[in-house]
Amino acid sequence: MKTLFNLATVLLFAATAFAADPGISGEPVVSQGVDRKVTISYTLTGAPAIVTFEVFTNGVTIGGFPLRAAWGDVNVIVQPGSRTIFWQPREWSDRFVVDGSVSVKVKAHALDNPPDYMAVDLTMPSNRVWYANAEAVPLGVTNALYKTGKLLMRRIHAAGVRWRKGSSQGQETGHWAAEVTYPVILTKDYYIGVFPVTYRQHKLFASPGSTDLSYQYYPQQNVSAADLRGALPTYDWQANGQAVDPSLPIGKLRAFTGIATFDLPSDAQWEFACLGGTAHPRFGVVTADLPKYAWYKGSDYTKYGGSGSSAIQHVGLLLPNPYGLYDMLGLGFELCNDWYVEGDSYAKEGELQVDPKGPPNDGNNKHVLHSGAWPYDADYQRSCSRSSGQTYTHTGSGAYGIYRLVCGVDMR
Repeated sequence: MKTLFNLATVLLFAATAFAADPGISGEPVVSQGVDRKVTISYTLTGAPAIVTFEVFTNGVTIGGFPLRAAWGDVNVIVQPGSRTIFWQPREWSDRFVVDGSVSVKVKAHALDNPPDYMAVDLTMPSNRVWYANAEAVPLGVTNALYKTGKLLMRRIHAAGVRWRKGSSQGQETGHWAAEVTYPVILTKDYYIGVFPVTYRQHKLFASPGSTDLSYQYYPQQNVSAADLRGALPTYDWQANGQAVDPSLPIGKLRAFTGIATFDLPSDAQWEFACLGGTAHPRFGVVTADLPKYAWYKGSDYTKYGGSGSSAIQHVGLLLPNPYGLYDMLGLGFELCNDWYVEGDSYAKEGELQVDPKGPPNDGNNKHVLHSGAWPYDADYQRSCSRSSGQTYTHTGSGAYGIYRLVCGVDMR
């Protein structure tokens, strides 16, 4: 009898789990009014999901850009049932007409497998919107909105990918004697900021109510890990994971947005994102083209939209890496959670590391700073360039230090 009960329980659990998977029932119904507005009706089954859609003409996708003007039950978490998307097609050379050549695919993304782009509102609590790709992001990825009132996050598909971290002697110009190289596997995907956190964004969640807009498009500088997430020993990332002080900026951001995994990136998360799917320390960019991607000593501060002087610049003015992330090289030293210890003695050359948390604190309380800041030359502008930023300790604010945020992809 006990065996039968257990078997029935397993079968019931399996059926429940299967039923909970989100899906779209049948084909969506597409209609168009005289104002050209398109209405897409669909039925979501199973569990709540993040819903996106794609439009095809004669079997060929029209891409993400024309879909920016969509609203209703789309790009947000949608509950099961009969739902509607409204879409106003962009103006094209020919008038868009819904006829037999047009088809629509509605996709239900499970909450633990969301789309690649997420915009997190810093002015309205728990307001998040997702987009299938960069083209579909309203107003464009580099619009000022995503440098002020919203945090735009890019999903990094890192889970299970084996890659090489660091560099070996003779492998790169600028290699430091303390650097080693070893394979790494990260077991989870994650979101990372498309831009470093700006002055305005930092003010919105660190000092709500602030109206200071003087430097809003510049990256926030002069903050420490202690300022952002809490003092030692209680908020030691290596010892206590993602625990942060709820009264400090990252704690406030978690509470306001409803995303409990916001944090500074680990050393490995930052470097994997910087590589952009390549094995090249500058994600395939040759030194001659580096000024198009990074602000550093040797940049032309007028040619690419800068202020005209060698100084910190607005975020997002240059070209992104292959993952669509801006300012991953140059601009400023980016703060990571790992402790900086000269020589990386915890990692032996060639030894596999899974979800590495870096070496134990050697008592100097210095954090890893990645990339190279604007006053430094091209040798610093590498994915594996790491330093302690001289005086950048857990409680210190080293010169040229900026930061970028990460969070988990599971939105359940």
